[in-house]
Parts: sequence; structure tokens; C-alpha cells
Amino acid sequence: GGKLAESDGAPSRLRSLSVKMAPWSCEACTFQNADDAMTTCEMCATMRTIKCAQCGGEMRVGPRLMAQGKTYHPQCFRCAACHGTFEMQQFQVHEGDPYHTPCFRELFHPMCEVCDHHIPFDATSQRIMFREVPFWKSRYCLTHDDRERCCSCTRLEPLSLAKRFDMLSDGRKVCHDCCMSIVLDTHEAQAAVRDVWQFMASIGIDLPELPVYLVEYSTLNEHQHATHSMGTLMGRTPATTYVTRGVCLSEVSSIQHLVRLGGNAIPQLVQLETNRSVSAILVLHGLPYDLTAQVIAHEATHAYIKLNSSFPTDIPLQVEEGVCQLMSYLWLKYKHVVAETTGSVAPFASRLREFYMQQIENDQSEVYGDGFREALEAYNRTHSLQRVFDSIRSSKQFP
Repeated sequence: GGKLAESDGAPSRLRSLSVKMAPWSCEACTFQNADDAMTTCEMCATMRTIKCAQCGGEMRVGPRLMAQGKTYHPQCFRCAACHGTFEMQQFQVHEGDPYHTPCFRELFHPMCEVCDHHIPFDATSQRIMFREVPFWKSRYCLTHDDRERCCSCTRLEPLSLAKRFDMLSDGRKVCHDCCMSIVLDTHEAQAAVRDVWQFMASIGIDLPELPVYLVEYSTLNEHQHATHSMGTLMGRTPATTYVTRGVCLSEVSSIQHLVRLGGNAIPQLVQLETNRSVSAILVLHGLPYDLTAQVIAHEATHAYIKLNSSFPTDIPLQVEEGVCQLMSYLWLKYKHVVAETTGSVAPFASRLREFYMQQIENDQSEVYGDGFREALEAYNRTHSLQRVFDSIRSSKQFP
């Protein structure tokens, strides 16, 4: 959900114009004259001098306006936005400048990103109350909490038909911005696979060719539950708060057989060579390119661990998921640097990568969030991915 907030541009208290001034003091004799209409002092007949606060001109006769303790020619007191005069008696002030109420609302009342109207003033709280989508800072009326969100950037779907989100085959919705780089099928995903494999190789992680398939959420969910069931049987509690967008289908098996060491000895269990295999990586379809590649990087790290006999088979889930999140995070940072270096920075694509990185950084789940932060701390402290992986190999923990 969005964060509840108040508008910085909450409406100021309505101010009123006055066509009459308070009693005025004569500059010559200091007599307090009660009649504002008088142009001379009732006591000493000294001519009264009034200067317009705007133009500085003298006002001896004729109409004049009083606003915020100052006097103006009627034609000099104007709205700071449209520069029109004030026909009505009321106005609003922002940073000392007067505004017509409609002009003030247009400039300073926040707009709702869902209905495209100004967010209404709440009479009870005397504030403009709204919710805000984290990271994007997009504001919306409290009544729009039930709107559907983009499955990539989490922004809310607008009411306007022209801005409605596209719906994927499994019911998820994608905003127009995220649709610009969406990856819909396995064939389209191969470019992301090549990018991730090249990135992995550049940091010393060599992976064999593995099948990577894009699937619908129902297929992914089915395999996710199967994977988590296996994890539970191995004594590893599955994480439940993380939004899964990929699964590495792997199998680690070993055969134990009985061997009698000596004629009358009791048969003992002997373990043969452990077999490790990865049959496929499944990735949720309909995600933007960078998010698709981020998921592939995460699952490819699982594959690297599963396929290498130097890694224990019972690494704590928080450690394994933490280092996989670290690799997907480093992929995003790498992609960000490459885009800036080559000058191919698309504004929304750049912001979207920053959003994905922030999601990883701020994940509050124990397994993925805390695991990532421990992995990142170890990496920043040692300045070496090799030392991070070596420590997992030897101790099943971060260095």
C-alpha cells in the first residue's frame, strides 16, 4: 500500500480584502483619526499621505485596498499566478504572495495519479490527505487504495481508459512504461540469458548452457511449492513473504549402500558419488527486460551452487538466498553503470533499475532481505566475491 501523508501545499487560511483601514495616526500631531475616509487630520488639518505597497505611488483620494496590513491601489493588488485583480473579497497566500483560490489550488494542491483530479481538502483534519507510492512519490486519493498495481513497478492503475494497464494472460497487469521493454516468451528471453551468462563469466562464475523458460504464474507457483516442499524435507524452512518470480529446478541425489568390511563385520552404509543436476530455470513472463535478467541472475546463482560439488548440500536458506540476491543486485548495478558509460540511458529504464535495487535493499523478509544485507556487508568488507563463495563452501556462512 501507499504511505499516508499530508500535502505540503495544504490550503492556507482564506484571507480577506478590506476597503476600509483601521484608524490612522497623523504624522504631524499623532492624533488618532477614526474616519478612514478623511484625507486630512481632524485635529491639525495636515494632509494625509498613503503609499501603495506595490507601486509606491501616493493615494490621496479614490478607492484603496487593505490586505495583510498593507494598502494598495485596487489595480496594483494582483494574483501572483494569473496577474488578475481580485473581484472577490477572499484570497490565499503562499510565501507572502496573494493568489485567487482557483489559481492556488491549481498550483499547490497535489494531483491524484489515479483520477487526474486535485486531491480534495479534508474538512475534518484541515489537511489534504493522500497516499504515496514509495520510491515513485506518486500521490493518490485515499479512496483509490483498491486499484490494481503494475506487477513490475507497483504503481496504481489510472481510471482513464487511455492510461489503463495491459493485462497478461495470467491476470497480472503491466503499466505502459514497463511494457516498453517487456519480455513475453522464452525466445525473447534469450538475449537476457546471454547478458547474464556474460556477466557471470566476467566475475569468474562459469555456467554451462541451461534451458531458461518463461512461464505463467500458475506454472511457476506449482514448481515453487514443489521446490519448497523439498527444501522443508531437507530441514530448510521456506521463505513465505518474498514474491517469487523465478525457480531453479535442481536435484541433488546420492546413493548409499551396505558394505561388509571383513567376513564377520556388521555391514556399514557407504555413500557413493553425489549426483547434481539442474534441469531448467523458470522465470515469470511479462516482466521488463532488466527485471527478467535480474531474476535470471538470481536463479543462475542457485544453479552455480547446485552444480558444484564443492558447495555443501545443506547451506542455510538465508545464506544461499542472500548470496543469490547479492548477485542479482550486482547485475543491476553493472547494467546501470554500462548504460551510463555508453550513453544509452533511457530515463524511465534508469529509474526502474533504481527501483528494483531499492526493492532488494529494503526487503524486510528474514531470508531474502536479511540474507541479502548480510551478503552485501560481507562483500563490501572483503571486496571479493571469491572470498564470499569460498566461505560458503567451507563454513556454509558468510565471511
